[in-house]
Amino acid sequence: MASKDLPAGSPDFLEVLGRVFQRLRSFPKPVIAAVNGLALAGGLELVLTADIVFAAESARLGDAHANFGVFPGAGGAAIL
Repeated sequence: MASKDLPAGSPDFLEVLGRVFQRLRSFPKPVIAAVNGLALAGGLELVLTADIVFAAESARLGDAHANFGVFPGAGGAAIL
């Protein structure tokens, strides 16, 4: 179902994503992330929800929202 076909009042993708990230941040047990490769934009925001991050030497973390004049949609800028 395309977003334009959603019933009025339905949460959009960023609302749902923000709730998922908040649940991970407030999870009562340690959240562990493993990064091997790229974690960019939303992937970086997901990594930022973890309490412990293991990253390979080849891992690359980044965010280019500012390059395009947009604000990360799931609160990543505040957390970063």
